[in-house]
Amino acid sequence: MEEFVPTTERPVLITPKAESYLVQAAESTGQDRIRIVAGLGCSGLQYKMGWDESTDKDTVLAFDKFKLILGPDTVKLMLGTVIDFVTSELGQSGFSFENPNAPVSGCSSCPKQCGSREETEDEG
Repeated sequence: MEEFVPTTERPVLITPKAESYLVQAAESTGQDRIRIVAGLGCSGLQYKMGWDESTDKDTVLAFDKFKLILGPDTVKLMLGTVIDFVTSELGQSGFSFENPNAPVSGCSSCPKQCGSREETEDEG
């Protein structure tokens, strides 16, 4: 894997592969604003991406053919994150988020502890 060296100061950085994929997606859909939402879940930080409009409270990062939209809470959670587009050995592809601030995940981060009676009953 080639090393990505960021060239600008932004709260979120995108590798050339991820940028290329997002440009293609923007061109094929006719959309140009992509919102990223980051939130804490049982397995650590979780990310969602989708087409959206920006608000006055958002941070908007302009790229050549698209814009990334980050809400105030997401910006705080994602400072220093590098977004890449990767393909696994099995041929599955998607975005990866390398976040230096991601909390260590584990069962204690869930409202219901892993293996607890409540969790077991909910699954069955």
